[in-house]
Amino acid sequence: MSTPHRDWAAARGPGWAGAAAVMLGLLAWHVWFIPHSGMTLFYDEAQYWDWSREPAWGYYSKPPMVAWLIGASTAVFGDGVLGVRLLIMLLYPLTALLVGRLAADLRPGSGPLAALVFISLPISGLLGLFATTDAPLLLTREQAEFVLDVVPHLMRDHIGPGEFAARPELLLVETDAPFLTPHPH
Repeated sequence: MSTPHRDWAAARGPGWAGAAAVMLGLLAWHVWFIPHSGMTLFYDEAQYWDWSREPAWGYYSKPPMVAWLIGASTAVFGDGVLGVRLLIMLLYPLTALLVGRLAADLRPGSGPLAALVFISLPISGLLGLFATTDAPLLLTREQAEFVLDVVPHLMRDHIGPGEFAARPELLLVETDAPFLTPHPH
């Protein structure tokens, strides 16, 4: 006999395909809206864009991640408003997928719904239109949570420290990436 709360998420949840469709739709709307809205860069974005033209390990008031992302984005998509914002806009759906993955570990079947809740929050939906430090901060925070979720599984499966050290991407995400983004005070 199954428990009702586990069946509800599996039976009524949107599923990963539905969640991905909503996230792609929201991203497409953002990509369409920015050039059609007449929006320009706000002060902070212009400052980050200026920083991005000379990559460094840090800037006046922020760590380097946002400037690096804007530099990469403008290199691929151009120096327009959309070019400055696009790569950072992509971080919100990636963060939503990690939130969903972690939720699915806590309660099977709840991942897609958790991802949709995250992507529909004002910090994702509204700030997702701008190049702010919040996107890389949230992503690296969720990456760290993901690593903390993976490590116990690795240890439980009897993977020793030597084998874990052979997976430097896990250690890099946990130890280095968060220092490249601003920390909440």
